[in-house]
Amino acid sequence: MSAPISLKEKAIAGLLAAAVFVGVLIYVWPDHHRSAPTAPDQIESQGAASPQRAGGAANPGIPPAQRMPEDFAALCAQRPREAAALILAMPEGDGRTSATQQLMDAWARSDPNAAAGWVESLPAGPFRDDALADLAFSWGDASPEAAGDWILARLRAGGDIGGAGAVAAGWGQSDPAAAAAWASRLPDRKARAEAAAAAAAAWGQSDGAAAAKWVQSLDDPASRTRALAALAGSWPESDPAAMAGWLNRAMPSLSADERAFAVASLVQGWTESDPAAAAEWVNGQPPGDDRSLASAALADSLADEHPADAFGWAMGVEDPELQGDTVEGVLELWLEDDPAAAKESVAAALAQQPDKALRYRIYDVLYRTDPAFRDALFEKIEGAGE
Repeated sequence: MSAPISLKEKAIAGLLAAAVFVGVLIYVWPDHHRSAPTAPDQIESQGAASPQRAGGAANPGIPPAQRMPEDFAALCAQRPREAAALILAMPEGDGRTSATQQLMDAWARSDPNAAAGWVESLPAGPFRDDALADLAFSWGDASPEAAGDWILARLRAGGDIGGAGAVAAGWGQSDPAAAAAWASRLPDRKARAEAAAAAAAAWGQSDGAAAAKWVQSLDDPASRTRALAALAGSWPESDPAAMAGWLNRAMPSLSADERAFAVASLVQGWTESDPAAAAEWVNGQPPGDDRSLASAALADSLADEHPADAFGWAMGVEDPELQGDTVEGVLELWLEDDPAAAKESVAAALAQQPDKALRYRIYDVLYRTDPAFRDALFEKIEGAGE
């Protein structure tokens, strides 16, 4: 029998699960993933080349094979293989990434099977993986059923799971319910979990309640957990209060891990748009593990912009181990940003802190940043208490 998972481990898992949404994000929202068509002068500044300098003369320092035509978008639409050859001649960088996205978007709408053949011919590596995701998203957006059949054929032929999540995300732009149903039918468990997360994230933007109902119906634990984490990351973008209300009702039916994922994702997403409302929701949670997880997630989310508030929330975490980790993380950031304010608050807090183990953890953080201050504070507080 495996050892019980501590609340600290659940909190870490929950915060990492919130990052599932970030992984899905580049596929789900075209504004993040689809750059505007890159102007030739922008591509040149990023390492590729424009056929002309600002003054109109050709740039002799760039090999002709690497020079991008002025109307690269038209080239992608009309002669995609020529555009592909130009991309392969470009050095790595943002310019190449943007150009590949542009090509895959155009090619997916004109001849996706040819685009797929080109992507499959690329050597294994990050560039191929990114191109595959670009194609899968655009194909899923333009012709979702055909894109879904392509992924199924790849899986049945023993191919990797790449593209499954991106197809579901692209499909989810127009019909997230259909994308979710397709994801549920995928034969490969990993691909199914990847696609379920992408579909849930897309669905959460338009109808979080319907997405939540679907997520809870999933039989596969991996798919359900990842989909729930992705939904909890996207739903707060459109209606965090509705997500919070659902989570309050659903808590008893969720596993401990699922609650950790959902709480961390909700609090992180909500804090970005309305930290006061997020704090009010956390305050309303009954004492126990869920409140500890929520408080830790809130502290983590506030640490960069509002370290004093974050420190207060971290000190209020009920679970001792999670409290110590959260306080340490917040304090390290605060001491870098505003050491004077951090030290003043720490001195006041430690004078009222009965937990000796937590005091000593804070002393350790202070010792790494200001040994003299730590020693003076240690003597004052520990000496006064003994």
